[in-house]
Amino acid sequence: MESEKPRILAALLGEAMNSITISHSRSGPIHPGSYRQMVRRYRSRYDPNLRFQILIYDIEIQNASIAEAIVNLLRSELKEVISDDKIYSASFAIFGGVAGSPLERVLKSLMHEAIVSGPENAARSFYTSIARGHLIFQNYYLLSGIKVAKEVQVFEGISLIPLSNNGADLPHYLPSTFNLSSTEFLSKTLLRVDVSVSPTLREPPKADAPFLGLDDGFHIAVHSTEVEEFYPERFFQALTLVGEQPVQAAMRWRHLSDDEIFDLSMGTGSGYSYSSRTSATSTDFSEAQIGQAIDLYRKIIGLPQDVLDHLQIPIDRWMKSMMPDGYEDNMIDLGIAMESFFLSGLRERDQLSFRFRLRGSLYLGQTLEQRGMLIREFREIYGCRSSAVHEGKLPDHVSVNGENVHIREFIKRSQNLFKQSLLKVIDSGEWPDWTTIELGGEQVADAPC
Repeated sequence: MESEKPRILAALLGEAMNSITISHSRSGPIHPGSYRQMVRRYRSRYDPNLRFQILIYDIEIQNASIAEAIVNLLRSELKEVISDDKIYSASFAIFGGVAGSPLERVLKSLMHEAIVSGPENAARSFYTSIARGHLIFQNYYLLSGIKVAKEVQVFEGISLIPLSNNGADLPHYLPSTFNLSSTEFLSKTLLRVDVSVSPTLREPPKADAPFLGLDDGFHIAVHSTEVEEFYPERFFQALTLVGEQPVQAAMRWRHLSDDEIFDLSMGTGSGYSYSSRTSATSTDFSEAQIGQAIDLYRKIIGLPQDVLDHLQIPIDRWMKSMMPDGYEDNMIDLGIAMESFFLSGLRERDQLSFRFRLRGSLYLGQTLEQRGMLIREFREIYGCRSSAVHEGKLPDHVSVNGENVHIREFIKRSQNLFKQSLLKVIDSGEWPDWTTIELGGEQVADAPC
């Protein structure tokens, strides 16, 4: 009997196809075949204008008895999740919008898919989605600072994807935007994270309890058997530690498959956000480097919470210091990163410069000679940071250990020097015990300040 259900629905949809009209108040009617071609073109390549065109059309079944028969079938199949002829789809948890969708929205979605893919496929999708019990969507991040030559799996359900340098080959799932050109996506790299929302349809909210959406009745989780959680920002930190540019998300959006019957959201639905504060240049990453970043990411998320808390400002400011903001701003951000690291826990504010270079040299230097060179390097770093803060300018060159270094190179090598400190904490899993280090003893884990 269960196998008969899709056949019955497909037959009703097939009959409805004989009496449909597709039209818009301004554009007038469009032939179903032309509508089908438009949707299929949209699903094959990136064309936001075409998507907007598709959305303006309304599908109507002129045969009222067939329309009523399909709605009655929907009421029967969905009776446990209907209230006042409204249903509560997981698409609300993905895109937001109106909490309860009229049952007619399901009918429209079914007819849309019947026109594009055929009544049998539409009916099959309806029952498959119900049986699956969850919707799968993708969180996409358009990245700056990194380029990959081919798709690389980070974990199951999480991948890095290169975009074409040809606008005609860009994928359809890129977000529909009003203010950005397709050139924004050319030759860029995406991070894709598969996510599931369950259940597909939730029971109606109780009359005395307001429906809140994401936290009420739906569960959102990474769709992967390999990882239970995934933290994109931590992964970006790991990629930055491996590469030469700060890896950040220039844009974020969500995408649900275009043939999902229970996508009952209104409008274009991607809900993208855009950031202009990203690096303009990117580092080419090999698969081996991605592997290094994955290993680093595992270490970072495995750190004790107090160590993660200590690292937050140093690593964020270190990444910011690599942005194309001018040498003075770069030095100020790097100085904040290093001070929050090497001067953490200090309650007395005197002799900061001395403690800064002492701790830095003791923490990174292995021999007396290395520490002597590092203490002079840290003296120049602190001096440049002070010049940038108090005078608003930096010298063109810096003399370090008898070497005359251009300020650009000096900032770069100071950033790399500090990266060693970050990696040492991540590898050890401990925050430096500065008292013990200053006394020349073995490092032990420090308590949170």
